[in-house]
Amino acid sequence: MKTNRVLFFYFLVSILLVGSCKKDPIDQDDIADPVNKEYVWVDAKISLPGNVNYSLADHELNAVGEVVAIRSDGTTKVPKMTQSVSVYSVTNGSEAPVMLGFSTPNKTEISPEATAKVTLFTLYRIAALPVQAQIKFLEGFDTDGAAQSYISEFVKLWKTDQHILVNKRYVDLLKKYHAAYHKAVPTPSLAMATSTAAGGRYYFVEAETGELEDGYSLELEDPNKFYMLNKGPRTATAFIYKTQVKRNNAVQPQTLISAFERATKSDKQWFVENGTYIPQQHPFGFEVDYRKFLLGKTLFAEVKSGPHELPLADDEEMAEYTIRLVNAGVNVQEDLLTDDERAAYSKHMHAALIVDFYLPFMGINLGLDINDFYAMGAEERADKLDAAVREAGVHTLIGGHLSGGRLHELLKTLETYFQSESTGYGLKLHEAVFKAVGRAVPQRLAGAAKRNGYLSYYFDSESFWNTEREERLFMDYYWETYGLITLKATARAGVVRVSPRRANITALAPNNSVALSAVIETEEFHQLEVTYRWRTPGNFGSLSTDGYSGTSQLETKSDNVVYKADYAVGRTTSVVERVYVDVLKDNQVVGTDSAEITIGPSNYRIVPDGITLTGNGDRGPNIANLRIEKRSQEAPAIGNHPDYDFKVVWRTAGKHGGLRWDGRYASYWTTEMEAFNSANAQYRCSDEDVKESVEDVEATIFSKPKGAPESDYELVDIIKGSININNDENKRIIHQPMTYYSGAWAEGNWFTYPLVIFPVDEDAKRYSVKFYNFSGTAANPPEGATYTWSAGQSPPTYYAVFPDTKDISGGSYYVSLSRTWCAGPPSGCNAGNAAEWEARYREMYGTGVMAEIIYFY
Repeated sequence: MKTNRVLFFYFLVSILLVGSCKKDPIDQDDIADPVNKEYVWVDAKISLPGNVNYSLADHELNAVGEVVAIRSDGTTKVPKMTQSVSVYSVTNGSEAPVMLGFSTPNKTEISPEATAKVTLFTLYRIAALPVQAQIKFLEGFDTDGAAQSYISEFVKLWKTDQHILVNKRYVDLLKKYHAAYHKAVPTPSLAMATSTAAGGRYYFVEAETGELEDGYSLELEDPNKFYMLNKGPRTATAFIYKTQVKRNNAVQPQTLISAFERATKSDKQWFVENGTYIPQQHPFGFEVDYRKFLLGKTLFAEVKSGPHELPLADDEEMAEYTIRLVNAGVNVQEDLLTDDERAAYSKHMHAALIVDFYLPFMGINLGLDINDFYAMGAEERADKLDAAVREAGVHTLIGGHLSGGRLHELLKTLETYFQSESTGYGLKLHEAVFKAVGRAVPQRLAGAAKRNGYLSYYFDSESFWNTEREERLFMDYYWETYGLITLKATARAGVVRVSPRRANITALAPNNSVALSAVIETEEFHQLEVTYRWRTPGNFGSLSTDGYSGTSQLETKSDNVVYKADYAVGRTTSVVERVYVDVLKDNQVVGTDSAEITIGPSNYRIVPDGITLTGNGDRGPNIANLRIEKRSQEAPAIGNHPDYDFKVVWRTAGKHGGLRWDGRYASYWTTEMEAFNSANAQYRCSDEDVKESVEDVEATIFSKPKGAPESDYELVDIIKGSININNDENKRIIHQPMTYYSGAWAEGNWFTYPLVIFPVDEDAKRYSVKFYNFSGTAANPPEGATYTWSAGQSPPTYYAVFPDTKDISGGSYYVSLSRTWCAGPPSGCNAGNAAEWEARYREMYGTGVMAEIIYFY
């Protein structure tokens, strides 16, 4: 379910570092007292490893938005935090980063070792976690065996190359260290709470509970209430909708909401706060790998919201509810959201953008920390950060990229925003964030914004972490998450429960039926003599039990029944049928329940479908080779199958022609025939008089187990195709094989087109080309793809072969279905590549693809 494109890449490298515009550093003796943060300027010295002769002349320290001079002996001034964390970078005279460092209340370190530690600090986005976690992380490295190998290898590499932050040679070490990362996705479960309401009415509440995506879960409370639980770092807004009810003694339920549209209103909505950090329960003992820190469940205690009621009115036996959680995550299409949900979604996305990305990649370098954000309540924080994004006008830039998996587009837009002079290097957003958290805007913020604009390169993940396992790092936990989480809940006053509640079957035996059972849940009814009334609309199947067969409704003492699907009649999509059970006592309904049966689509189809024939051989072909083709890989092929014997009955009305089996019995054409273990037939048009018409062809498919001669064939499917009959003297029809055309536009720049080549007719006014008879490995071949155009125009194919001559060459049209090509030198290709492409096309499409060409005069 998750899109895997990484966020990280860790160019913090350049990130924490270089300014995009040169500014004279502050002399160490001229540093003013801090205005915004609880830190003091203290003396510090940059540590170099032994046996390294590296000069620090002309180097500068970058921290809290300032640039401070470094003396040649490595001494400088740094802002030492008293209650939080600061990150530093050391740049050379060319403004290239060479080292990183950090400060915590108990430790200050600027060295190659510290550089390795800060790369992990940024990789795992620790700056967005509570300050206690940041301090534990940075101060605990010396006792963490898991990270020591990475730090040692990093320092060893730095000794040989002081520019590894620029050339990114360290990234392979980082990938190796992180390679074991994995996160399992929890599976929701179905729970049920029961109680007895006033007047002896039995009241059931069911809902999906257990751990859900992104740290959320639902907990039932007796009798009819639930809590939303959150043990992740995100906030959300919950919406509850009453979608369906069944009135007392009603036969069918009433649908209140069938689809969620923009104007759909919820019965209730509420804010879901983020989980609470609990260092006392997980103090980062560093006996575990740093990679484990990423899992929110080890960092946050759950926060409850509620209780919220699932009401059941006096005149209702059942009420179905949909609970929709909207939070920050790009895995949602905005057209799936209501207007109210869309507003909540934008708010959570804007707030998460600031906390999850802006703060750890930029804000920490300007003097902000997570405590500035946690000082506010969760809902206030979301509201104010949303307002800050809107005040800065950033929402208009990123609004089109928030959802639908377009995370990379969003981040590229932000990269441009922070690096562009026309936007003031993001100054408006910087100012708005400072104001939102109640901090005074620094006097030199404009200069710091320009110097730190390069940090936005961190947002561009295209060049880093492009293997699936590594790139899941940020996406799994923070942004490639579910922007919309949907839960189902039901309140019912019944005494019966159907099992299974949901089932998936097909139209092909033996998987075309499901046994359903009804269990009385309420103890008081266990000893009563009751009757079970089973019923279904019967649109796609029927019910059977002892004494009953093939009916849509039955009353019995039996608590079980079998639902059997009918044949699929060529259906191309899955359908849903409900089976209901009513428990009757003295002809009064005392409880009801239902099961949902999903029946798969037809497994077969007739191809080609819609081919054009003529009864006059002078104007075109009069015979079509038909075959039955599988729609899915799971369906057994009709033919010499190891498990099934097939019988196919072909039929046509015979208005314009007849059928014969697979081209055999050449003189024998009929309107009905049987074929055993064969999927092929022929249709011949013999009508020369009708101008235009359509002849339908039907194939009824039966099967039985292989090697069971006494068994009866069972109906599997009825599928239909059609033949277009055309004897119009103003049309000429030809059928010819598709071919391949390869060549080179320039040296090293080859192409291959699958196409059909046919002569131009100066008298033709219009042309039509339809491709058919695909039989290769392609999951969705372009069967029936049709192109129509007028004389003098170019064929409207997706790829033009000869665009300058309207796809005409040597007096013939070249009408293409697709195209494969490569760029020229230095990485060009040749005729060998073209031959390989053609072989792949033949594998995907099969070797018998045909084109139906119609000339209109």
